[in-house]
Formats: sequence, C-alpha cells, structure tokens
Amino acid sequence: MSAVAPVAIGIDIGATKIAVGLISPSGAITHRKETPSKGNSSEGLATDLANLIREVVHGEEISSVGIGSAGPIDVQRGTISPVNIPIWRDFPVVELVRDITKIKKVSLLGDVVALVYGEFKLGAARNKLNILGLVVSTGIGGGLILNGEVYNGSTWNGGYIGHTLIGGSDKKCFCGGVGCIEAIASGPSMTKWAKDNGLPISNDAKFEDVAKAALEGNAIAIEAIRLGAQAIGIAAANASAFLDLDAVILGGGVSESGEIFWKPLQEAFAQSKAHNKFLKVQEISSCDLGKDAGLIGAALHGMI
Repeated sequence: MSAVAPVAIGIDIGATKIAVGLISPSGAITHRKETPSKGNSSEGLATDLANLIREVVHGEEISSVGIGSAGPIDVQRGTISPVNIPIWRDFPVVELVRDITKIKKVSLLGDVVALVYGEFKLGAARNKLNILGLVVSTGIGGGLILNGEVYNGSTWNGGYIGHTLIGGSDKKCFCGGVGCIEAIASGPSMTKWAKDNGLPISNDAKFEDVAKAALEGNAIAIEAIRLGAQAIGIAAANASAFLDLDAVILGGGVSESGEIFWKPLQEAFAQSKAHNKFLKVQEISSCDLGKDAGLIGAALHGMI
C-alpha cells in the first residue's frame, strides 16, 4: 500500500475571489485556480467552489485540506459567514469540501490567520513567536500567532481587527458598526472618500485608480490614502503594545500600491508606538509569500 501523498489542497476565500491550489510541504503551488466570490446565489457560489476543487485536484492523491476564509467563521460547526459575501451566512464549507474530496482531514482558519501562519512557517515572520497579520483589500482582516501557536480565540475569530474602532470617525461600516477601521482604510473606503471629496473618478472606480492618481500627484488621492494608512498604522501600533508582538505582517491588494501607501503607514505606526520603548516591532513588514500567502498557509495548517 503506497504512502499518502503529502500534497494538500489550500482554499482561500476572500471578499473578492476564491482561490484553490495544490500545495507541497515546501509551499510550492503545483496547480491553482480562482473565481470571483461575488456569486448570484449561495448555491451558485458553492458550485463554483466545487468546480474549482475538482479542476485543481485533477486525479492527484491528496493528504488534507486547509481552508482560510474571511470571517466570521465557526470552526466547531465548519461554517463561514464572511461579512463581504452576504450570500453565504452559516455556509457549511467544511461539509461541502469533505463531500467533494472524500477527505476527512479538513482544517478551517480565518483567512488572515492562514496568511500569518504561512508567513510564520515559510515567510517574513520565520523565527518570530508573536505576530499580527493584516490584509488590506476589499475589507481589512487580521490574524494572530501568539507564543508560536495560532490564536483562534473563544469564537475562532481572534485578530478580527478590521471591525475594531479608532477615534475620530463617524463612518458607517458594511458590518453595521460606526467607525470601524475597515470603513476608513479598506480599498473601497479610501476610493469612496476620494470620490466624495472631489477626485474625478467613475462610480465603479477601484483603489488602483486612486493609487494611480496619487502617484501622479493628485492631492485628494494622496490624502485618501494617507488617512487610510494612518488608521491601519494606529491600529497595528495599538495591537503591538497590547500583545507585545515580535512582528506585524501586511498583505492584500492595497499593500501592492507602493511607497504612496507604505510611507504614511510606517510613519503612523512609528508615531503611534513611539512612547512604548519596550516594543520589538520596528516597522510593518510585507508578505514574503505574496498574494498566495493565505492559500499556502491554509494548506500548511491542514497538514498538521
């Protein structure tokens, strides 16, 4: 009887897309597919995910599956209710994946927990024990490694930093709260601020359009990004002080906009933590594993 192949399926469920890949223990991705996560119905999006899994597996022998999903999640029930995927509420993703793959060993994590786990094992946070991971994209997610272990919290949503509050904002968030970091600093939130304050962009403009305008010197676009970056820097500094972290890792589409985002982010982080001389974190780091850090981390966690 042959040994079970070490390759695992990684699934990354985010507000914009769902990605599925085959991942080796070294983090190599051998097959990868993705689809938008904006389906018309719960059943339709479930079918899209099922088809992705079948395409990626392609006859390979699989040892395990790791799922990283935007939250809230419920690990005990194997369900997810991503804030930015309203058609999936209490969606039984673990049951679906087990039905398709016939594999019992299925791990479920928050999507940013998966990212930070990947960076902890193979990336920018190797040899660190206390790490905050952040993703800034359609939404803002967070995940924690504490004392070298994934920290899930009592509801498996530890690190849910995007829906914590900072002072000085009355913005209504998609989740229903007022003043959430996500309502200030997500890609769509910065884009909306820029348009509302006079940047001549279309109603369907993306954050990339704001970043492009900022790089061309537009003052409104620059200020929109500065305000968002400042909110994230303050939140990251607060978390660093509260948890005495070794590292803060940041990924997501907004993080790819370059110095126009990273410079005010690092400045806000440094200013906010300046009085905490004991902190080991000197600056916020980018992901070594790139856009697939969460996909890789989910699969690696599934191998445990």
